[in-house]
Amino acid sequence: MSYCDNCKLEIKTNICPLCLKKLNDNNDDKKIIYEEYHSYEWFYKLQKKINAKKIVSLSSLALIISLIIVNISTNSKYNWAVISVISILSAYFTYLCFTANSLYLRQKLLIEFFILIPLIIVIDIFTGFHKWSFNYPVPFLALGLDIAMFIIAVIDRKYFNEYVSYIISSSFISMLMIILPLFNFVLWSSLSAFGGGIIIILAMLILFNNDFISSMIKIFNL
Repeated sequence: MSYCDNCKLEIKTNICPLCLKKLNDNNDDKKIIYEEYHSYEWFYKLQKKINAKKIVSLSSLALIISLIIVNISTNSKYNWAVISVISILSAYFTYLCFTANSLYLRQKLLIEFFILIPLIIVIDIFTGFHKWSFNYPVPFLALGLDIAMFIIAVIDRKYFNEYVSYIISSSFISMLMIILPLFNFVLWSSLSAFGGGIIIILAMLILFNNDFISSMIKIFNL
């Protein structure tokens, strides 16, 4: 193995990949061998992503503090800063969610659902609580999540089995909306979400009977 005096490294080839210096290995007749070394491009991209997250985090924190200070100093009777802060936090967590390489699309959709729901409810509460959040956005977001999971699972059939548990979860959330009318919220939107959840489960049973049942057996260890 050759040794590079410049880089202080032992090199397997006759050319140092760092400084490109020709190395002596006590065999002058030996032909120069070029060997491809691992690229560190992924490392630089990771560093850029980390730096971007730090910038976004710092900007979000600075904006939140500024809004709270302005809201307090202006003696406003409305806590509009709360809505702004929740909106910034939702945007920040959305950014983290969709830039996370460790998360799959199905996981990102489910996380995003739980990011948007508190935002919608807080906006409704701090604007007088006219119940529009529970009447329309919450049930229809649940229904949209259910439909999105089903469509992605159908398109991405290669990983169909991995989507089953998420489809069941989203269908359960969608059907859970049926409890909203018990608290005097709009009935038809809740029924739409409930019906959508049932239809998705039936569609899975009818269209993908064998795959769906085998996945259910694996999930619940039946």
